[in-house]
Amino acid sequence: MDKLDFYTADIKYVKYLQDAETEKRGFSRVPNMAYSDKYKPKFLCGIVLRVNDVDYYVPVTSFKQQKPDNFLIIADNRQAVSSLQASYRSTRIPMPSR
Repeated sequence: MDKLDFYTADIKYVKYLQDAETEKRGFSRVPNMAYSDKYKPKFLCGIVLRVNDVDYYVPVTSFKQQKPDNFLIIADNRQAVSSLQASYRSTRIPMPSR
């Protein structure tokens, strides 16, 4: 397995996942990765899980408080700058193998 690193996802692929999940379940937990031209797209941390040769990534969130179901990302100044949610409810985005 590759090292844990940060990635961006193709916005068209994310939209495809959202549409496919909505069609199947009636809703989607796949987060928006781009909000508008004013903001940079969200990025992902991966590979956090591999199942049957499919790699799963999780979005990096702006949440900065320690909870039982997240991993804080700590900057060099020892301040929390963001986090990865690792709960069963969090979104894991399947990504084609690189």
